Amino acid sequence: MEIRNIPICWFDVNGGALYGKNELESAVKSCGADFCNIPHWTAQADCRSFTVVAGTCKDRRIQILLEENNINYHTRPESVFCQWCRTQNGDVLLLAGSDDTGLMYLLLDVARKVRTYGISTLCELKSYLESPDNQVRCMDRYLVGHLDNEWFLSERFWDYYLSRLAYNRFNRFCLILGFDTAYMAPPYPFFLTVKGFEQVKALKLTAEQCSDNLKALRQIGKMCHERGILFTLATWQQRPWTSEQDRLVGGLPEEEKALSEYCYAGLKALIQAVPEIDIVQFRVNHESGVGTQISAEDFWNHCTDAVAEVADETGRPLILDLRAKGLTDSMIKYAFSKGLQVEVPTKFWCEHAALPYHLSVMRSEEIAQLDNFNHSRRYSYADMLRKPKYFDVFYRLWNYGSTNLFLWGDPDYAQRFAQSCGLSGSIGYEVNAPLSLKYGHELSHREHWDTFADASLRSGEWEDERFWMWYIVFGRLGYNRNADPEIWNSEFLHRFGEAGNVLEKALVTASRIVPLVTTIHMPVHPSLRYWTELSTGWALFVENNLDKPQDYDMFREITYGSTEPSDQGLFYGIDEYASDSVSNKFSGKYSPIQTSQWLLDLAQETENGLAQAERKIVDSQNPEYLAMITDLTMLIRFARYHAFKMRAALALAFWKHTRKDRWLSDSAVLLDQAVEQWKLLSDLGSEKYHQDLNFSSAGSKSRRGTWADRMCELEADQKTMYDLLQNNHIDRDTKISMDYKPNESATVLADFPEYAQSGNDLKISAYIQGIQSLKNVPVLHYRHVDQTEGLFHTMLMEWDGNRYTAAIPAEYITPDWDLMVYVTVQGESGECSVFPGVYHPVYPYPYHVITVKETRKEKCDE
Repeated sequence: MEIRNIPICWFDVNGGALYGKNELESAVKSCGADFCNIPHWTAQADCRSFTVVAGTCKDRRIQILLEENNINYHTRPESVFCQWCRTQNGDVLLLAGSDDTGLMYLLLDVARKVRTYGISTLCELKSYLESPDNQVRCMDRYLVGHLDNEWFLSERFWDYYLSRLAYNRFNRFCLILGFDTAYMAPPYPFFLTVKGFEQVKALKLTAEQCSDNLKALRQIGKMCHERGILFTLATWQQRPWTSEQDRLVGGLPEEEKALSEYCYAGLKALIQAVPEIDIVQFRVNHESGVGTQISAEDFWNHCTDAVAEVADETGRPLILDLRAKGLTDSMIKYAFSKGLQVEVPTKFWCEHAALPYHLSVMRSEEIAQLDNFNHSRRYSYADMLRKPKYFDVFYRLWNYGSTNLFLWGDPDYAQRFAQSCGLSGSIGYEVNAPLSLKYGHELSHREHWDTFADASLRSGEWEDERFWMWYIVFGRLGYNRNADPEIWNSEFLHRFGEAGNVLEKALVTASRIVPLVTTIHMPVHPSLRYWTELSTGWALFVENNLDKPQDYDMFREITYGSTEPSDQGLFYGIDEYASDSVSNKFSGKYSPIQTSQWLLDLAQETENGLAQAERKIVDSQNPEYLAMITDLTMLIRFARYHAFKMRAALALAFWKHTRKDRWLSDSAVLLDQAVEQWKLLSDLGSEKYHQDLNFSSAGSKSRRGTWADRMCELEADQKTMYDLLQNNHIDRDTKISMDYKPNESATVLADFPEYAQSGNDLKISAYIQGIQSLKNVPVLHYRHVDQTEGLFHTMLMEWDGNRYTAAIPAEYITPDWDLMVYVTVQGESGECSVFPGVYHPVYPYPYHVITVKETRKEKCDE
């Protein structure tokens, strides 16, 4: 059927839905067709065609249409209803949302399909309903220096960028000011002059430039609202907290009480001047530069006063986000006392993107300082999921610490991450934009540069356009974990033709490499000191930590082998594993032998995908294709480097324990293999990437340079290794003598309930398949969803003739906390089986979360 003139009823389209309406109309016109507006579907008399009806479920006319077709509807925010309905006048394609934002999402998706497949897609749409799995789906961008004005002051950029967020169903945008940079620290004088504090000025800005900044801020908020996006303004440093930052604000009060008065007045004036701000986010930890003369509580409570007063005076429903690091319970209560809606965002996994589940245990440094909220509440949910709670918790993925530069896009990761962000009633997530902190902090800003030195790899007007897959999977799968893969499949086919499918699989596989390395190997925790993509992971010998941070001795004393995994609950450190192996006493964790093999498998699978793509690609000079194969090739080298170096460090550790020559010889061979891979990685990086990839924040010395800069450390390790061989009269072999592949391990299965009743024992059953000769029987691991408790409790499971069982005692199961459980079996060779385990096909996390329901006692009449 030829479609040219399509009858449509638009019912009360407002807010973000207007943007969706314009996009759909534009898509239809681009296909040579058009809409014909009619007042009601009964005005269409031609039963041979169909009518489109668009509006929200708040409209009674749409409710009637749904009811007459026996379609249940609801008013859950941002929901989508695409339904074919029968009427006396023929078929009606109903495009509806529970609200304007939900309607916008549907209209944008239909517009995308029309542009991709043509106008006939309107006839081929299937009925479906979608509702958001996560209430909060937020994108973060950092404004760290004047070179960022290339996008901050560009309306063209915001039109592109916020449209991308809307199409991918992000419903919040957060602009972060003053993060470890003197630029906009504090932000207020960069936008306006505060009454009573006229002496406080941004030193390098004119009044006109400040006015331009304010106009830009308002324009961003306006454009957010036009696309159904809430605008969050985050303020961090109220004055620079490190010595590496020159102050860029003159006249700022030195005495902290006076500074508090200025920041209160400045924040209030800024919120009043920008009515488009919906949410104000405070970063209340010690890195805000306050809390030395007066308490951080007093300082930030006064800033809370500013938010509350604007909300009261204007009637604006402002939300206050209080970042968990450094946050005290009394600060939350104070915000409640001011009548504010409070949310608590916290980090998902330290300052990095590791595997897509919450840290199984708190890191040792944090667990040792539970009374210091700048430590105990800095890297995950800590103790903030106790029930009941009267504030919402959501999670911030600091992916710039890990996956900030290379292409990334793994739908399975995004699904698991999205589900984990609902842990114990949590409401969602915020993620950092790729290429965050480009150019470094303000004092590093000199001139513009492209991340790719090779111009043949550049595509699009804006550098981050190439990360379209990243935005799709985090946005669409964050909204609906079961989103149709067609959404991204079609993009790969459109961009790469027949090679699209294999390139997609190769990207998915390669995207698992950096998160895995981050999980099993984190020499230091702050993102300003450890950027996984650009780090060797530290030297094999401590004396060769030549370019490591000098300000903390503990960082220099770390070696590749002594490094803790960032999740030390589920993964062995290298030296730790060697020690337990020699003593023949294992702790139920994945071994370095297992994880190094995972990396090698990921590298090989990615390499196979690239080989297939090379045979299928039509336009081999497509810049996006060239950029993708560059990144994936570098990730292959990166994975093999870490796999070989892990094994080199393990062999070295075994040599230290046993003094057997073969271990040191193996370590030397494996180290050479690792260095060879890094050399290949650095050569390609030097050819394709900018030579000073400066993504530093103030105080950072390791977030800049390139891979070739790290070769001196690896060469020093090689020299130390050769000297060690010579001094111990060991001949270096050309091949390794030991087998570093994991042995076959048993498969463990378990029955986990979804719910438990408080005050009752909870029985868990497990089964073992495969190898029956086991060093240990299955072990049940369990703990409250409270990381401050530390390690999981463990219990040996007992064989009852049919299965292994264990019961979590009733007194441990309380209504205050949900439960986390998993089962391990460690074989005699040291390989560990974990159920559910990493990337289980059914369970989203390597542990299972059991919702605990309170057992209510009936009251009896006396």
